[in-house]
Amino acid sequence: MQRRTLRLYRLICVTSGYEMATAAVLEILPEAGVLSPGTNLADDLKADSVDLIEIVACVERDLDMTIDEDLIYEVETVGDLANLIDKLRNG
Repeated sequence: MQRRTLRLYRLICVTSGYEMATAAVLEILPEAGVLSPGTNLADDLKADSVDLIEIVACVERDLDMTIDEDLIYEVETVGDLANLIDKLRNG
């Protein structure tokens, strides 16, 4: 139920890439707590490669698109993910 609620929140209310990024991270890593653009997914949140794939999958689902693998390798922080989301949303 919690995942469905978070997904509906993102689809209805989220307007910025940062909000979408934090919602995706918190869906997969609910214990993450307070996030900032500088929060490093691997170092600060101890996200492993599976977590990162799941976070990207959440974003892909919500944007209804596939994210190029080369772009995913550039994502290290919540801010990087937010910038990628904004870039993809704006074409």
